[in-house]
Amino acid sequence: MIVGSPVYYGGPNGRLTSFLDRLFFSIDGTKFRGMLAASVVSCRRGGATAAFERLNQYFLMTNMHVVSSQYWNQIHGFIAEEAKRDEEGLQTDGYI
Repeated sequence: MIVGSPVYYGGPNGRLTSFLDRLFFSIDGTKFRGMLAASVVSCRRGGATAAFERLNQYFLMTNMHVVSSQYWNQIHGFIAEEAKRDEEGLQTDGYI
C-alpha cells in the first residue's frame, strides 16, 4: 500500500485521513498484518515530517511493514517545477 499526500497546516490532506480513519477502523485488525506500506508527502516548506508520521501510524498500528528509505519520503516545492529541483528529495526516492 502506498499513500501520498500534500501537506496542509502541518498534516496530510483531510479527505485522505478521513478515508484512512474509516478504512483502518472498519477492517479486522489482522487484515493488513504483514503487508508492505509506504507513505510520501509533498510540502512547500514545513510540516512534512509531522504529516509523514501521521500517515505511517496507520501502518504501524496494524502491524504492517513500513518500507524504509535513506531519509524522509518527502519532497519540497510549491509547483511541480520546484519539486523537480529538490535534489535531496529526489535522491531519497532514488531518482538521482
